[in-house]
Order: sequence, then structure tokens, then C-alpha cells
Amino acid sequence: MTIAAPRTAGLTCPAATCVFDLPAEGPSVGVARRMVRAYLRAHRHGDDVLESASLVISELVTNAIRHARGVRVTCSIQTRARAVRIEVGDDGVTEPPVRVRHGGVDEPGGRGLLLVDALSEDWGAFRREADEGPGTVVWAVVGAGGRDGWGRL
Repeated sequence: MTIAAPRTAGLTCPAATCVFDLPAEGPSVGVARRMVRAYLRAHRHGDDVLESASLVISELVTNAIRHARGVRVTCSIQTRARAVRIEVGDDGVTEPPVRVRHGGVDEPGGRGLLLVDALSEDWGAFRREADEGPGTVVWAVVGAGGRDGWGRL
């Protein structure tokens, strides 16, 4: 599913996994957040998971846009009974390390992955396989029971 405009009216992801592409531009952060909220509401997740997942995808999409310098961002949401796995992939060709950075008090950024770490049961990153094209995927699991059995989407 590809979303070109910032709206969620056409969200049709009845399956347990929803994938959508967005342009690597600032407004896509809000679109991704609205997509996650709509999807999780449709799958009847509670407010705690919904709010945490919304913040996590906002941070991951922001990082993909800011650091990868690609042209698109691919988001994937996979749901289970009480947990949600979010993946955000970029098509950037650089290989910056994905790590928690402790931004200084006066710095405007540098706290995104600290937030992801605090809100997630587990999270990590991997480079895409060569046949999948360039890019990095950062994933996070939000909700109860998040560490068990979540393979690569």
C-alpha cells in the first residue's frame, strides 16, 4: 500500500501486517503516526500501546528522513494479541551506526532512540539484504510479551 497524501481514510490493512511507503519528507512523520493510530484502533489495541507506538514510529521515521537522506521510507506494522512490531526502512546508501545517543542539554535533538528504548520491549536495526536494495531497517516492539518470536518482517 502506498500513501501519497497525508490522509488515512483509505487505510485498508485488515491483515495482521500493514506495509506502506511514504516520501522521505517531514510531513510523512505525521502521516505515519496517523496510519499507526488508525491501524491499531482498527485492531482494538489499548491506548497505552497506541500512544507508545505512535511516538515510536514518529521517532523512527524522523531518524530515517534525517539521517538516511533517501527518497522514501517504508513502514511496516505487525500486530499480535497485546504487542505491535514496527519497522521503518530507508533507502539511503550511507551506513551510519544506529545507536542511542545522549544529546546534550542545549542540543535540539539526539534523544529519539532514548525514547524508543524507553517505550519498547525490544528494538534493533539491520542493513537490508543486497537483493533488497540499499537501506537500513530499524524495528521496535511495543506492548506486552514483545520479545518472543518476532522474526524479521
